[in-house]
Amino acid sequence: MEKKPESFSWPVLFLVMLFGSGTWLAINALWVELPLLVASGVPEGYTLGSYLIVITQAGNLGPFLFTIATYWAPKNKKLEIPVIYILISLASLSTFLMIFFWDVTTYWKVDNMEHSTIMLILTFLFSTIACTTPVTYLPFISRFPGKYLMYYFIGEGFSALLPSIVTLIQGVGEQPKCVPVSDVYTNITMEGNSTVELRCRDWEVVYPKGRFSSEVFFGFLFVMTFFSSTSFVLLNFLPVAKKERSKIKNKAEEVEDVSTSTYMLKSNGKRDTEDGEVREQETSLMSNNKDSDENTKENKNVDPDDIKIKSLNLPFGLLGRRRVIYLLVLLGWINALTNSILPSVQTYSCGPYSMQTFHLAAALDNIVMPIVYLTVSFKLYSSIKLVSLLTFLCTLAGSYCMLTAAMSPTPPLQFSAAGDVLVILAWMSVAGLSSYVKATIGGIMRSQPNNRRLLLWFGIVTQIGSFVGAVIMFPLVNVFNVFEEYYKDPCEGVDVCVEEVLY
Repeated sequence: MEKKPESFSWPVLFLVMLFGSGTWLAINALWVELPLLVASGVPEGYTLGSYLIVITQAGNLGPFLFTIATYWAPKNKKLEIPVIYILISLASLSTFLMIFFWDVTTYWKVDNMEHSTIMLILTFLFSTIACTTPVTYLPFISRFPGKYLMYYFIGEGFSALLPSIVTLIQGVGEQPKCVPVSDVYTNITMEGNSTVELRCRDWEVVYPKGRFSSEVFFGFLFVMTFFSSTSFVLLNFLPVAKKERSKIKNKAEEVEDVSTSTYMLKSNGKRDTEDGEVREQETSLMSNNKDSDENTKENKNVDPDDIKIKSLNLPFGLLGRRRVIYLLVLLGWINALTNSILPSVQTYSCGPYSMQTFHLAAALDNIVMPIVYLTVSFKLYSSIKLVSLLTFLCTLAGSYCMLTAAMSPTPPLQFSAAGDVLVILAWMSVAGLSSYVKATIGGIMRSQPNNRRLLLWFGIVTQIGSFVGAVIMFPLVNVFNVFEEYYKDPCEGVDVCVEEVLY
């Protein structure tokens, strides 16, 4: 019997996307606003990026504590909903405070320097919230029918897209200029028997201001965070959302009824027969699933939400232990590469070409992500061979990005249109391929029985990969100085003084 298409509610779909947009919204917003923050004169200057990397990975304390709490909590106690309420409250409060206190500095005795203390503290809150979302938001979304998972990923893509669009409107990416900051002044000196007149003018580098201030940008961030937080409350209490969750709940109750009936049959002397049927059915399912990792079409007759399948003890779903571990390894690598390793060197990779190239690469990366998630939502190919191939291609594109960073300040094809296009396409490829791999692995795991457990591991491995990547890259970038930054002073070569011999 052919499986009916999975229906969904448009209001719930919109709320799920809005909910997903709040995952990495604040962190992504900080990264795209970074050039303007540096230009505004924050004490950290160009080292602010390295601070953001370290603080973001320190946010992994959040999922670590949640994992421990989940382990010690009673098995029938699900912690994600109360934890999400804490997260969205902190997110709304911290983004609101950022509007007014992002430029407040204090003196640190540790290094005897001024620092943007409030902004760094709020950034730690942002990162803790963002790092905890994979292990809390995904299990919550698993309470809804599987169709909504891809729209959650689309919303997560918007957490990068929307800030990028706003910063492009703001004017990020314009080249710094060398401008005079004083009138011409004259200085007459004697050199031997000659009188020399020096006509001088002071110059300085000026970064063009955006069309609106950082305060306005952080105001936008607060509004988006508030809407995302509100969407979670509505997903919990709106009748239409409860109706969608009940589709999963009803199936779970049917599974429980089947399990109870099975127990009663066993108690009435039919234990051996029932055990044989269950073992035979489980063996049959795993045999049918032998090639299901190659293509969903080969497994189209197996419904993971079927009550008989749900009643079986399949902790790794229909995939089996080895396939699940393999997918998690790929997931960890992709997240290490795209969340930590490459972002740590994007300035070195794109900066030597031009500031416009850097910002265009960053903006197009964030535009590609939701497009990819939207594509996957319409057609999910659950082939493990395809996931492996795309992971390899993503690694290949990432290798070119790393090569350009390693060769900074003189990367290949510098100051040429071909070089600009190639590096932009490389970064777009990394964003697109990695997004497809992550969405596909998430879709495969969501389609399995016991998907809540698999999605929890999906979130845990995501953060482990990101953390390991940061631990590797931070000392390479900031301690050993493996990468050399490119910086061209617009005032270099400008004549400050013009000398003229009077007599």
